[in-house]
Amino acid sequence: MDSLPSAAQVKLLRFLDDGEFRPLGASKTDRANVRVIAATNADMEQKVREQKFREDLFYRLNVLKLVLPPLRERPGDLPLLARHILERQALALRCKAKPISATALDCMVAYRWPGNVRELENVLIRALVLSEGAEIEVEDLALRSGSPEPLQDGSFRTLKAQVVRDFELGYLQTMLDRHGGNITRAAHAAGKNRRAFWELLRKHGISLPQTRCSAGTYGPTGF
Repeated sequence: MDSLPSAAQVKLLRFLDDGEFRPLGASKTDRANVRVIAATNADMEQKVREQKFREDLFYRLNVLKLVLPPLRERPGDLPLLARHILERQALALRCKAKPISATALDCMVAYRWPGNVRELENVLIRALVLSEGAEIEVEDLALRSGSPEPLQDGSFRTLKAQVVRDFELGYLQTMLDRHGGNITRAAHAAGKNRRAFWELLRKHGISLPQTRCSAGTYGPTGF
């Protein structure tokens, strides 16, 4: 809505006022009875103050205002939205829609989604096309860890390993923080047994307080 040119704003306002329009190439006008749904991620009141959007059109459109929070603030919507995107894209690509593994879904819920729904759609399309298993797994998502960094020159295998390594490190730290450093609960939430989870921590050099280890809380065999 905020990118509508000034001339188009005038035409839209006129249509909303009288309901009349003239099709391209026609010599007479027609009438229409429609409802207009406009969407934007811009601060429209600021756009009006800056005279980049007509005030009269803004108030004409702003009858019922709905604010949709970013995806990271409504994680409960993510499973249904992801399933819808996968089914739609599978239909477009003429392939079978794949389910998302429980571990991968946990990763998606923990992720911040700076690119909002568009990023979710891109991630799922890429995973659907490139995944080789029956389910979409964590490594198929290739989610960014922290601030994105430019990829260095290297083979596909090398760059993929780099992305997976960055994701695993961020994911392990997130799960530990979420479960107060308790490996048993963190491993269960990640869908892994405690020994495998512990080995991942060792692989990435994530150290835990020695006092907790000596008490049998964080060791690979006793908790």
